[in-house]
Amino acid sequence: AGGNTASKEYAYGIHELGTIIGCCDSTIYSLKKQGVLNDAIVSQIGKKIIFDVEKARRLAGEFQQRQRTSRSESVIETFAENGL
Repeated sequence: AGGNTASKEYAYGIHELGTIIGCCDSTIYSLKKQGVLNDAIVSQIGKKIIFDVEKARRLAGEFQQRQRTSRSESVIETFAENGL
């Protein structure tokens, strides 16, 4: 339990990746369009994309964390600007 395993899990398409990591298709599509998932793409032939699931999960999580931090900082800045 733990360590590096030889087998990787792959998702064949946006829908399958969304199902595996628990996101809707539009969220996965948006993350792909923004380039967040670029490093998780193993192969793309036409419209069919193969994702490394673990890498995609990690990249999406990191992006989500950055978004939360960014929103928190902007709320704090707004309060400071308004003297609150």
